[in-house]
Amino acid sequence: MKKGGPWDFAASFDPKLELLQALTAAVTVIGDDLYTQLGPILGVPVLGGRIGGWKRVVSSGGLILTLDGNPKEGCLALMSHADIVGGIVRYVDPEGRVYFRSIGMNSDALINQRVMITTTSGSVRGIITGVPPHLKTKGEEGKLPEPHDLFIEALIGGEKKVSDVVEAGNPFTVFSPFWQESGHIVCLGLDNALGVWANLGFLSWLMTTTPDSRPTVHIFLTREEETGANGAERMLRDARAFDPRPDFVLNVDTTACNNLPGLTPQKLGGPVVPEKMVVKFTDRGAIYSLRLAEALAKMANGMDLECTRLVADTGATDGQRGLQHGFATGAVAIPCKALHTAVVAARESTARDVLGFLIGIVAYYPDWREIRRRAREWSGADQPQS
Repeated sequence: MKKGGPWDFAASFDPKLELLQALTAAVTVIGDDLYTQLGPILGVPVLGGRIGGWKRVVSSGGLILTLDGNPKEGCLALMSHADIVGGIVRYVDPEGRVYFRSIGMNSDALINQRVMITTTSGSVRGIITGVPPHLKTKGEEGKLPEPHDLFIEALIGGEKKVSDVVEAGNPFTVFSPFWQESGHIVCLGLDNALGVWANLGFLSWLMTTTPDSRPTVHIFLTREEETGANGAERMLRDARAFDPRPDFVLNVDTTACNNLPGLTPQKLGGPVVPEKMVVKFTDRGAIYSLRLAEALAKMANGMDLECTRLVADTGATDGQRGLQHGFATGAVAIPCKALHTAVVAARESTARDVLGFLIGIVAYYPDWREIRRRAREWSGADQPQS
């Protein structure tokens, strides 16, 4: 990444990753009530009091943070989902076993994990289990259990029964403490607290600029991405009526890197390594503007950032909703190891590269103006109307 000015900001922002740690603890399975969850976090000391002067709107699709800029410079929207994988309680049987529906996690990632169930009376800890391996019948040995065969042993003491506290509809997340080691960050909540962190860092940097020197910026923090991008669907439907309307929507998320057995370039659409940020050209069911994706990749290279150009046929992100609602949309991602498990890992340097990239787009005006020009061409905004 380049040195000096805005790029130094990216390198020094949240030096102890206190903001990122707070975000990993705040995001939930559905990502609902984002104002309550994220509101207190926006005042953490690492933001230096610069997060002020922005407008906050609670949408049915999540939380929108808006910072006004120069009307002549148009409007940029950054979008990240603020929900994580986990599950929801289906029912509690007479023996106190808690059966559940998993969200985004398979049985091989769930078995023997510690979980936190959110109930109306507080959090309840438990352990996901099933039939112990040494008690399986012949023919079942070595086979992974089906998700419906797993259940949670809720750890409740005293005279209370599990059914007195836990009930159908209670969400849970896998217990995954935040830790750092040799430039890596590990925590389930990184997907997608990392994207939210980069967007908030970008917003913090914007507060050091003057309104005349920047476009209007919306930060879209969505809910329900892991269950079908329904939050983005509602939020972007509302955004069509915004004034100013976003010229360009950039989705900031995580993606799987493939330096693990079985994750081949053929499966992922190209070699994705943890040291490089990702510019997506496609997702499953979505082809982003190829000219815009090309411009983003070239801008990254111009900032001395190596990037992976990914043509994937997997993944279903919020970015697809942007296209469906007629917005010129792009997607960048932070590659992670062991995505959708309790030990999601990413490199801190790559997260900072993505933050520096977001800052660089706006800090270097020709880049933003080129993105805006291509975006308006894609959407037909500058075409004469018959």
